[in-house]
Amino acid sequence: MTEMRTLLRPWPRWPNWLGKLAALRNSAPAAPAGSAVPAQGAAAPSSGEAATADTLWGPGFLLGGPWGRFNPDQLVRQKGWAVYERMLRDDQVSACLALVNAAVCSRGWSFEVTDQAAQGPVVDFLRFNLNDALQGTLRQLLEQLLSARIFGFSLVEKVYGPVEWNGRTQWGLTAYKLRPAWTFTFRSDAYGNVLSLVQNQDGVPVELEPGRFVHFVFQSEFDPHYGRSSLVPAYEPWWAKSVVERFWNIYLERMASGFLHGKKGGPLSPSENASLQQALANVQAATSILTPDSVTLQYVTPPNTTAFQDREASLNRAIARALLIPTHLGFTDQGSTGSHAQAAAQVDVFFWWLDALCSALEDTLNEQLFRELVAWNFGSVPPPRFRFERRTPQQRRDIAKAWAEAVQAGTAAHGPEDEQRIRQLLDMPFKPSANGGVSVPGEDGGPDFPVPPAAKALPSNPLGTAAQVVRIDPPQSGRP
Repeated sequence: MTEMRTLLRPWPRWPNWLGKLAALRNSAPAAPAGSAVPAQGAAAPSSGEAATADTLWGPGFLLGGPWGRFNPDQLVRQKGWAVYERMLRDDQVSACLALVNAAVCSRGWSFEVTDQAAQGPVVDFLRFNLNDALQGTLRQLLEQLLSARIFGFSLVEKVYGPVEWNGRTQWGLTAYKLRPAWTFTFRSDAYGNVLSLVQNQDGVPVELEPGRFVHFVFQSEFDPHYGRSSLVPAYEPWWAKSVVERFWNIYLERMASGFLHGKKGGPLSPSENASLQQALANVQAATSILTPDSVTLQYVTPPNTTAFQDREASLNRAIARALLIPTHLGFTDQGSTGSHAQAAAQVDVFFWWLDALCSALEDTLNEQLFRELVAWNFGSVPPPRFRFERRTPQQRRDIAKAWAEAVQAGTAAHGPEDEQRIRQLLDMPFKPSANGGVSVPGEDGGPDFPVPPAAKALPSNPLGTAAQVVRIDPPQSGRP
């Protein structure tokens, strides 16, 4: 027995051997020998990577094929991708997801600049691209990216093409296409660096460039490529709720309408007994029965119970809690306890979570979309940062009130830019500027930046004269 245990002990560690083989297969730079902490006065720190990411490799990875890593989502591996589609049919799940999507996509947005003279035309072009040249809307793009909350990650293909702006031909985003997440795997090296995307197209694996897509990962701390679905912690209460509803329906079908109970106090003839049984078997709403004195009929209804309703309400609260929806927003049974202060505190925490989600979307769009658009069209000009509005309507009104009190008290000066900002906070119309334009920092306009009068059309190379900066290959129009 001891010898058998000795032989079997290394077997559970077989993924580590696959990881080592995968590391040998991939030609990644090895880390220099020595301590991770450089000695004082060392010329340079240690570079390269030494620790592998994980060992969830597909079989074709070791054999030289294009297959990538397995999805680490245990729910998908056991139930398949269709489990998320089934969960979306639940009223509580769909309502909670729709609430967060609406709270994010309905926010105002702007571009944050650090050099108004240099970045002004860039902001004007990006607004033109999003509002006029793009097939679809930014809101729809955000909704597609937020599908990562369902599947763990989302891949939106960027379709680039030439657009005309102020007499110039620029590279612009002309369309975007959400691709089904369940058709993709990620091919990466042993250190977790993505080499390519592999999509199953009609049963054929096709390798695609990662740069063609906006890749948004939800809860990337669980996996940098696949992420983790927000529905994973909601699965168990959702499954229990589906079982409760099935038994509730059975109970209502068998017991809710009640039944007739007949009691014979004396003997009946065979014909009377047969007629009584037939009448009881065919009782309808308008049925009337004539019985002998020895027969008593009584309509029996089951005792009322709220066990199913109470259990479903508790499971709905569990689903909402798993999706980070506060109790006092009206999407769950609030119970008989609570206060205005408690509800206000929950809403504040909810907005913290929304701000974190908005920050993740901002970083993804700035890194994978706007930065390359600016590089192709404006060269070395620093790209402005896309930003969501962070304040609630009540917070904006409080800021405007505090500013008005400061101006009235003489502790702050009031100028045209201040007035435009207050108008933006209160969703008021903007005053025309001196040159006839309007300074709109919100969604449908922008600061009235002048276009340089000597501007000429860009050459066929989208980088133009900015080729001396770090080169980014021009986009490919169309789709693979």
